[in-house]
Amino acid sequence: MVAWGEQLLAAGAAQREERQKLIDARIANFRPATTFSDAGKVIFVQNCSGCHQIQGSGGLAGPQLDGIGNWGHKALTQKILDPNRNITEAFRTYNITLKNDKTFTGLYRRNEGETMVFADMTGQEFSVVKGEMKEYRASRYTLMPDEFRNFIPEKDFYALLDYLLGVK
Repeated sequence: MVAWGEQLLAAGAAQREERQKLIDARIANFRPATTFSDAGKVIFVQNCSGCHQIQGSGGLAGPQLDGIGNWGHKALTQKILDPNRNITEAFRTYNITLKNDKTFTGLYRRNEGETMVFADMTGQEFSVVKGEMKEYRASRYTLMPDEFRNFIPEKDFYALLDYLLGVK
């Protein structure tokens, strides 16, 4: 009989393999647009601009994306479809549990004496007094949704890539 932990590890490996196959297929099938279209910008505004900013427009919870086109389509495909694979420290989320068992999740921003300042998913800052914390640990997950592979259709994904690659 296979142990429960072994089943979870096998399922996780299968999911990673399936995700990598999708990433590889999207990279292989991407054909840059030969004409300009607003479709990718529309996809960006609908799905990404709540957290990401380009040329001063959009949210501040995630990285500002001016110059993102320099990353290339392979890196962008991987980052969009598997955002938790390689998390930049500046955008790693932290799980905070207070001594009264209240919990918070946020991006670390700075220390202010005996207080730590974080930002929530909307970019709104909140403060936590260090002495009130029971636990403070880095999450394995970023705030970026991990489901774009499931709800952005392939055609729209390529339009988004075209738009982002044009942001130099």
